[in-house]
Amino acid sequence: MQIISNKLTKFILSGTVKVMGKKPDDLKDRILSIRKYFKLNQTEFGKKIGLTHGAISVMELGKIAPTEQNIKHICLAFHVNETWLRTGRGAMFEQEVPEEQELIGVFRQLSTETRKMILDYALMLVKNEQTLLEKSPKPLSEIKHEHSV
Repeated sequence: MQIISNKLTKFILSGTVKVMGKKPDDLKDRILSIRKYFKLNQTEFGKKIGLTHGAISVMELGKIAPTEQNIKHICLAFHVNETWLRTGRGAMFEQEVPEEQELIGVFRQLSTETRKMILDYALMLVKNEQTLLEKSPKPLSEIKHEHSV
């Protein structure tokens, strides 16, 4: 019996995920790799980027190509390197930026109670951003700019 071709075997090697022992060659394979890496079903993955289960399914099958907006939302929601998503070159995930390292360092200095409050607040912010993504066809950066003016 043949192994199902869309079953993902993960190997993290220099920031890339391999599908069935090989590097994902197509954009559709890289989208599937991201979803499987985060252990999400198509519905859960779609909700994080404002798409339906059906839209994710046809993208992963290669029946439709993701839009520019879809690509931007995937990269934003999952911190994926856009070059890797589009071409397969480079590391799968964005490298930590100095601000993130500083934030982690500061966070570790806080009391357990303060950490919990900050984490709860951050989770609320993530939920608010996801709600904005689901309601708007615009990239999150444009939505944030509109609300800050």
